[in-house]
Amino acid sequence: MLRWSIHPPALKDSLGILLPKPSKGDYDAFASYRVIALMQTFSIIAERIINQRLIQFAKASGLYSIRQTGSLPQRATFDAGISLKYWVQEAQPAGLKASTMFLDIKGGFDNVDHGTLLRRLRSKDTPEYMTRWISNFIAYRQCAIIFPVSPRSMKGISTGIPQGSPLSPILFVIYVEPLHSCLDPIRELIISYVDDIQITVSSHS
Repeated sequence: MLRWSIHPPALKDSLGILLPKPSKGDYDAFASYRVIALMQTFSIIAERIINQRLIQFAKASGLYSIRQTGSLPQRATFDAGISLKYWVQEAQPAGLKASTMFLDIKGGFDNVDHGTLLRRLRSKDTPEYMTRWISNFIAYRQCAIIFPVSPRSMKGISTGIPQGSPLSPILFVIYVEPLHSCLDPIRELIISYVDDIQITVSSHS
């Protein structure tokens, strides 16, 4: 599969499980649920192999922002919390007040544009076999949404990356790196955990 850069169509079918998002007022709306794709076991093995290789390459080539935590080795939520605490403590002796805004990229995984993602991978000379395999992996996928008495009929998916795949988090982290690049890291503390972003500034106000 890796030698020929293909992911067989038989491994691209997945079952979508609906998980309710916390603290939503209206659970009659589809937007109040998250679809987690249950991947086939053999597919997950291949995804984990590519995931490990891509993480090593992305770290060496700067494919993701150093301000990104989560889904990366030695970079967890604990690191994000300690960084925020340190920034606030540094501001206090200078008589400054720290203000933090928390942002969430709505439907992040579901709205990844395939062309943009592949251009990001090629911009840092990602090994061609890996880029071609990822291109094949994310294209022409099918998913059946599972709920009581559902017919389990497969429907084609033309955008996004499967939430539930071990490969998707690193792909998304690479995809949103330009968002970090356009922000000013000198005046603000900018840290994100996959699709959740925090921007902290300190001032006299």
